[in-house]
Amino acid sequence: MPRPREYDATDVLDRATALFWRQGYAATSVQELVEATGLNRASMYAAYGDKHGLFLAALDHYLTRIAAERMAPLERDGPAPAAIGAFLRGLIGGSDSQPRLGCLVTNSLTECGPHDRAVAERLLQSLTRVEAALAATIRRGQAEGSIGAADAPESLAGLLLTIAQGLRVLSRGGMSDAVLERVVDTVLALLRCRLDVLE
Repeated sequence: MPRPREYDATDVLDRATALFWRQGYAATSVQELVEATGLNRASMYAAYGDKHGLFLAALDHYLTRIAAERMAPLERDGPAPAAIGAFLRGLIGGSDSQPRLGCLVTNSLTECGPHDRAVAERLLQSLTRVEAALAATIRRGQAEGSIGAADAPESLAGLLLTIAQGLRVLSRGGMSDAVLERVVDTVLALLRCRLDVLE
């Protein structure tokens, strides 16, 4: 009969995710993961295989919890431009617990994506879901008359996804919140411009 696990898997993934998020994959050692999670090496290898396996589990954990929270504004009722604005503004700045860490998806895609197929596939699938959610919100805005219908929702969603990734990178790099807030204001003004001028 196998011995029960003597650790909280959610807590382990919370801690591993925070460490990978703060330091990146390559800069995080197995010893640091052992110290951060409280697992010994044998337990870590038994549960996740190796550092890479734990990293993939941490990414899945992040996508299930944090990324879903960031997409929540797109699923709320109300005018579509306000939902898009709330989504974009949620990517700016930091908090006391997570100061300017950027997005683990963006960070990991730029660090590992070019040479790690398992990471790239996970993260690109996540970004595709974000793009689909943006397209659905744009489609709703076009139906309600708050976003112009001159452009295909998929095209605008691709543009917004690109802007979102730029906001994350620049925020982590230390660009001031005021500058990035103006970027969001400009994006929303352009959506209104497409409504006012092209329809």
